Amino acid sequence: MVFKFGLTNIYFQGNEHSDSGSKKWDTISFDLGGYSNKLVCRISETDIPGLQWENRETADLYIKGTQPDQVQEHAQVIATLLSFALDSHCCLSYMEKVGDELPIRNLPTRGSFIQRNPVIDANNSDALKAFLRMSYSSYNELHETRSLNVVIELFNLAENQQPMELQLATVFILLENLKATYATQENYCNHYGKYYKNQKDKKNGLGFKTILQEMFSSIGMKGETLSGLSSVVMLRNDIIHTALSEKKFNEQYKIYTDCRNLIAEYLLRLLGFKGSFNLFSERGIGKKIIE
Repeated sequence: MVFKFGLTNIYFQGNEHSDSGSKKWDTISFDLGGYSNKLVCRISETDIPGLQWENRETADLYIKGTQPDQVQEHAQVIATLLSFALDSHCCLSYMEKVGDELPIRNLPTRGSFIQRNPVIDANNSDALKAFLRMSYSSYNELHETRSLNVVIELFNLAENQQPMELQLATVFILLENLKATYATQENYCNHYGKYYKNQKDKKNGLGFKTILQEMFSSIGMKGETLSGLSSVVMLRNDIIHTALSEKKFNEQYKIYTDCRNLIAEYLLRLLGFKGSFNLFSERGIGKKIIE
């Protein structure tokens, strides 16, 4: 049997025409997780400006399967990965069995259409399929220990319309989350909010910057990639402790873009992705390749 899910707040270009006879390249078909899957985009690129900050159904996901609960879990992973790849709040809005008149489940949605700076090119269906295939298994393995659904939610929330200090605070909370789950994964001792490699040695605590450097380096992010980390940590201390910064907007925005570039690359590497991705700081024009 085939299950159909509504997806909210994403746009992508397909490499096939939908079964409805559409002349648009609106469909992407792929095998993943033991299922045959098909994504169909309901909107065109010209619709995006009118959808900004709305919460709307914009795509459908078809999955061949037999067990509704397992199929829904699989669909949720795809929606979460698309949220990250396309930098927008993608949720499952309903689930139905194709051929039945009524949905099996109406599902709660949240968030809004953003997609101003996708990590993966929304107009490159091959790149989007490659990202899903490379990331799916790693996401399932790591999503609990590294709180990946929370991390991706924060990654999207930071792009909501809000003052720059709140955008920065959100990415700093995200980095704190990644730091904490990494330290736990490495079996570091947490004593009154401070991490130690050795439970018996309470004198040499590991600071925020030290753990981040170690975390990024552990998956191959070194050198120039981490050159702006000191500025990130200094501004993080200002925002977290006082909720304000004396830095000018342009300086704050530069650090915000550096944070998004770092987080995007870290998550892609953590998920096992290899290929090119869009740098947030370059507004979709500049790319970086992970080999």
